Amino acid sequence: MKYRHWIAFIFTLACSLTIGVFSILIYYLVEQHTINQFENRLEERAILAGQVLLEKDELSSSSYNKIVEKQMRKLPEEEHYIIRIEGDSVPYQQLPNEFQNKEIYSLLSDHLDIEFFKENGNLVGNLLYKDNEGNFLVVITAMDQDGKEDVSYVKKILFIMFLVTNLIIGVLAIFFSHLILTPVRKITQQMKKINANNLDERLTLKKNYDQLYELSDAFNTMIERIEDSFEDQKQFIHNASHELRTPLTVILGETDLALQNKNIDKALKRTLLKIQFQAEKLRNLSKSLLELASINEDKLEESFSTYRFDECLQEALNLIFEVYPNATIDINYNNKEFQDDTFEVNGNPLWMEIAFYNIINNALKYSKDKQVEILLDEKKDQVKATIKDTGIGIKKKDLKFIKKAFYRGDNAYFSEGTGVGLSLSNRIIQLQKGELKINSEENKGTTVEISLPKI
Repeated sequence: MKYRHWIAFIFTLACSLTIGVFSILIYYLVEQHTINQFENRLEERAILAGQVLLEKDELSSSSYNKIVEKQMRKLPEEEHYIIRIEGDSVPYQQLPNEFQNKEIYSLLSDHLDIEFFKENGNLVGNLLYKDNEGNFLVVITAMDQDGKEDVSYVKKILFIMFLVTNLIIGVLAIFFSHLILTPVRKITQQMKKINANNLDERLTLKKNYDQLYELSDAFNTMIERIEDSFEDQKQFIHNASHELRTPLTVILGETDLALQNKNIDKALKRTLLKIQFQAEKLRNLSKSLLELASINEDKLEESFSTYRFDECLQEALNLIFEVYPNATIDINYNNKEFQDDTFEVNGNPLWMEIAFYNIINNALKYSKDKQVEILLDEKKDQVKATIKDTGIGIKKKDLKFIKKAFYRGDNAYFSEGTGVGLSLSNRIIQLQKGELKINSEENKGTTVEISLPKI
């Protein structure tokens, strides 16, 4: 779940719970108010029933007629019963079975009071009526039809309002979470534009001195440290490569001159050959480091041009055969009919030649039989070269690190190497918007797949 959706969800949930609690509270208060109102009306009806039956001899004719008139306006399903109380006992047996409630009768005091209970959905009131003729129990029952309808209507309204309000809050929450995170998105977009070729760029700081300012400032500080590290690394590589080139050239020249002497001692000759081999190795390493540093420079597109992917491979093979004259390399095309522009790509052909050379050199170096198979293929939007060997392979634990500079697998240290070639090749292919895939199984061989976008 995206962070803005999570914010919207939490906000909507909090509002929903709040609205839900208040809706339940409102419903409860309305229901209780309705019940209290109906109890008051039922009590009035009980008193009226007692007055009509017991107060006729004590009231004037006009007052009594008014009471009778009021008593005639009955409530829905209204029924009432009046029984005389003899002594301290209530003859509740005189009432219908559904109205015989001993507990309620025991709560009635000697003064005018009323108690209620529910029976079959109707409210039953029990009024203790004290008259000059004695004490009477007035039992009255009715249904609060209007009250039930009002409560049901309120319940329906609250439920609809709960749904509608939550829907509105949800939409607003999504909108405002999107609005709130807009500055974060802008910062993210600026971050994505910064790469190894433009580490001098920085995030724009708005001096609000809030959390976003602190985040941007921390990122800028981190990029500044990374830029310094990159510059130091590049400068070191440039300086080391250039400084090593002159003495290495002198060493190689002097050893070549010394080896031309036919009268040289055999032991000395072996020593000179070792010096020559190691010096040549060091020169190749410095050259690779310089190339690796140089392709991080800006304005790479200026060095790009259109070239043939398969022709570049052939140029690399020409160099390979100088080093491995006895190697067996089979080049195959798939069964399609290719056009002249089938393998045309955009990039730097010299760099691609280095990439091909490094990968094929590794395939031969780690294969005892010095046999390599190469398959050239093309699809709608890319060209592909698959290089397969039957060498020592790469351990599974080394595969995820094998493209890193100076990294070498555990089973590769028997052979000479620097660990730079594959990293350099991978970087060259990436700069040309291509992809390098490596599949390998220890002691069975390695398959390297190079793909570049077609023009």
